[in-house]
Amino acid sequence: MSLRDLDDGQHRMFRLLGLAPGVDLSVHAAAALAEVPVSTARRLLDDLVAASLVLENVPGRYHQHDLLRELARGAAEERDEKRGALTRLLDHYVRTAATATNLLYPSGAHLRPAVPAGSPSPAPPTRCAGSTASAPTS
Repeated sequence: MSLRDLDDGQHRMFRLLGLAPGVDLSVHAAAALAEVPVSTARRLLDDLVAASLVLENVPGRYHQHDLLRELARGAAEERDEKRGALTRLLDHYVRTAATATNLLYPSGAHLRPAVPAGSPSPAPPTRCAGSTASAPTS
């Protein structure tokens, strides 16, 4: 499969992934970036992995080869998608940080970063990353 064979949704996800800062991102971050439900993001990412346009070297973490990333970034910038996509991604990270702060310090609401207005909070994790212990519920 090549870029020409992608449908509109797959091509859009490919482009937007090129804008993401950092080495890789989760399916939840990709969903925020593309403003699609997590299930849709997962399907699109799986399609891009099957097309060898995105890599999943660690389960649940997606990234692009440097050359494909530059191609994707350029295509996204041509379509003026950068500002909206990065705003959605950064809002997702702020909401995630707020949720983590509430789980770690339930009595420290004053420590929570401001959550962007109108943005739903992500569901709290069922277990802490890298451990087998369940996350506290409060």
